[in-house]
Amino acid sequence: MPDHFDLARDEARPCVLPLLLRAARAPVVLALAIAPAWGLATPGQAVRLRAARTWYWTHSVNVLIARAGWSATPWHTGHLWSLSVEEQFYVLWPVIVFMIERRTLAQLCVAIMVVVAVLRLWLVSTFGPSTAVYVLLPTRMDALTTGALIATFIEEPAQWAIARRAVSPVAATTIVVLGLIFFRESSLDPSGRLMQTAGFPALSLLGAAAVVSAASAPSASAHCWVWNLPALRFLGRYSYGLYAWHPFVIAFLRERVLAPTAFPTIAGSHLPANALATTAALGLSIAVALLSWSLLERPFLALKRFVRYH
Repeated sequence: MPDHFDLARDEARPCVLPLLLRAARAPVVLALAIAPAWGLATPGQAVRLRAARTWYWTHSVNVLIARAGWSATPWHTGHLWSLSVEEQFYVLWPVIVFMIERRTLAQLCVAIMVVVAVLRLWLVSTFGPSTAVYVLLPTRMDALTTGALIATFIEEPAQWAIARRAVSPVAATTIVVLGLIFFRESSLDPSGRLMQTAGFPALSLLGAAAVVSAASAPSASAHCWVWNLPALRFLGRYSYGLYAWHPFVIAFLRERVLAPTAFPTIAGSHLPANALATTAALGLSIAVALLSWSLLERPFLALKRFVRYH
C-alpha cells in the first residue's frame, strides 16, 4: 500500500488536541481581520463583519446563517458555515472518543448516522426543506461521523474487510440515488427536499466508499493508479487552502481587477472574458493555497508528532 495511504490513515484518527489543529484555520480569521483594514470590504461590509465577529471567532457562522439567512454573512464569507460544522464536531468528537470504549465506538457512529438521517427526514417532512437543515451540526454531522466510522474500521481487520467488500455496492447505490434526484429535480440543489432527505446521506456514503477504495487499493490495481494521480494528490493536499481562500480570491479579482463585464464581447459572447476570469481565479487560488500550506498548515500539522494516538 502506498505511503500516502498510511498518512491518510493517521489523518483519519481522532485527535485529542482539536484546539491545536484549529490553528490551521488562521487564514480565514486573518481574512476577516484584513478585509476591513485593507479596504477590501466596503465600509458597510466592514461594519457588518465587526457586528458579527463573535460568530466567526466562535466558529458559529452556521448558526448565524440558520438564524438570519445567508445575507447575514458579509464579504463572501458564507462558505464558512461548513468550517463551523467541522470545528464544532472536532470539539465534540474527541470527548466522545475519550469516554467510549473502542469496541462500542463503531456502533455509536452507526447510531448517530441513523439518528441524523431520521431527524432530517422528520424536519423536512414536517417543516419543509430549510437552510437550518442544510447548515447545522445536528443535521449534518453524519458525514463527519461516517469518516470517524472508517477510522474505527481501519483498526479492526474483520470490519475493514467488510468495508472493502461494501465499496462497490455502496458506490453504485448512492450514484443511482443521486442520479434519480438529479433526474427528478434537474439539479442537486442542497436546499431541495430530496437532497436534504436522501441526497445528503447518499453523498456521505459515496465519499466514504471513495476513502475506503483509496485506502485499500492494491498497489498494482487500476484503483491505486487512479487515486495516485498527481492531480488528485495535489488537490487533496491543498484542498483546505483552496476551500478557504477561493471565495476571497474570486471576489478580489471580480471587484478590483478582472471583472468579466469590463471586457468587450467577442462575437457577442462574454464566454472568452468569463474563461479568462475563471483561469485567473483558479491560478491565484492555487497560489494562495500553496502559500497557506507552507506558512500555516504544514507547520501546525507538524505538531501532530507530539500527539500520541491510541
